[in-house]
Amino acid sequence: MRSAWLNAIGTAVPQYRVDFESGFDQGENVAGTTLAGGMVMRSTANPAEILIEGRPGAIGDSNPVGYFSAIHARDPVLILDFSANPVSYVGFLQIDAALEATITYVGGGSAVLTPNSTGFSGDSAEFFGVFNDEFLIEEVRFGSFSWGDEIWGIDNIEYGAVPEPSGVALLAACSLAGLMLRRRFR
Repeated sequence: MRSAWLNAIGTAVPQYRVDFESGFDQGENVAGTTLAGGMVMRSTANPAEILIEGRPGAIGDSNPVGYFSAIHARDPVLILDFSANPVSYVGFLQIDAALEATITYVGGGSAVLTPNSTGFSGDSAEFFGVFNDEFLIEEVRFGSFSWGDEIWGIDNIEYGAVPEPSGVALLAACSLAGLMLRRRFR
């Protein structure tokens, strides 16, 4: 599924990836932290908590992906804030959750998506990705309907902007098209 998503975007490797494997510590609170590419993870909880977890079964009886994942509680909302550097695609692994994701675009439009549920114990992560080549994504807001203990996780967050064709490439393409038409009419 992830490979098909990357192919649809037209990239083999995402521009940015946060997998929580290096540079993070067990129990560290990453709420409000600016990560790669200017993404900020936010929580509406008071106090705001998005914790790094590495213990097997600690995410509602589900396991982190790799060694560490970020965990969150059900009632507050988890936000991936891209307002400093809007993106055209976002993908992630959801762990032990049934999520509702509200995607907010630059300019104020939005869409609500509901990925499949991963409310099972053990290795229950599932990939979810969104791509929009028309509007840049400013925010992804997760409401969760997690199972059991109401703890869910997120990992391997991948995001970036698909580059627009450069003016030079566009000019070269137009020139080539002009030459082809010119030869055709001779």
